[in-house]
Amino acid sequence: MKTSIYLTLVFMFLSLNVAYANFNFSVISHPQVVPNQISMNELKEIFLGNKIFWPNNERIFVAIVEKDEQFAEEFLQKYLNKNFDDYIAYWRRKLFSGKGIPPRKFKTNKTFVEFIAQTEGALGIIFAEEKLNNIKTLTIVP
Repeated sequence: MKTSIYLTLVFMFLSLNVAYANFNFSVISHPQVVPNQISMNELKEIFLGNKIFWPNNERIFVAIVEKDEQFAEEFLQKYLNKNFDDYIAYWRRKLFSGKGIPPRKFKTNKTFVEFIAQTEGALGIIFAEEKLNNIKTLTIVP
């Protein structure tokens, strides 16, 4: 009995590591954002507007690139269970009910990255292979 529980736990741990090791995106933030790492659960809560402050009580400003960027669509679908249009509709409902500030949308990666670099508390996702200056990349932990 103990062996099967142990094997189940080991399998679950290995599954989590494989799932988190295959990210095709990076989480980027303003250089002065307090945490250096973020969990997938925290990231989900931030993108859904349920977590709005960093640990130092600084406001979180989420930014996304318009839906023509496939990695953003993949992120929303895979980790939030929403396509881009559903995500925008979710935020419209939340905004209408007075329960949050939706992410800033940008048409280009350049304006998106400029916003992240210049806005304290800003956070966003970007294709993992892009190299950026004046931006902090957060480590994603299970």
